[in-house]
Amino acid sequence: LVPIRVAEIVSADINNVKKKVTPEYPLFSRKRREEGTAVIIARIENGSVTSAVLEKTSGHDRLDASALRAVMEWKFNSEGIIRVRIPFTFRIRG
Repeated sequence: LVPIRVAEIVSADINNVKKKVTPEYPLFSRKRREEGTAVIIARIENGSVTSAVLEKTSGHDRLDASALRAVMEWKFNSEGIIRVRIPFTFRIRG
C-alpha cells in the first residue's frame, strides 16, 4: 500500500484565479439580514475545482450552500493537484 500524499492547503492567490464566480446572496437570507463568512477548502486538479468542503460555516445554511456552489465554478492557472482555502463574506450594506 502506497500512502496518498494530501496536498497542503494554501490561500487562494488572486493571481492564480482564472475564473472567479461570486456567490449569490440568497434573497431570503438578505431579508432575514443573515451575514457571515463561510470558509471553503477546494481541491483543484489541473485548474478545475473537483470538490469543495466547508471548513467554517457562516452560521447560515443558505449562505454556506451558495458559497459552495460558486466555488465549484472557479478556474485556476495551475497544474497538478492543489487545495486552496477560500473565504466568502456575506455582508448587507446599508
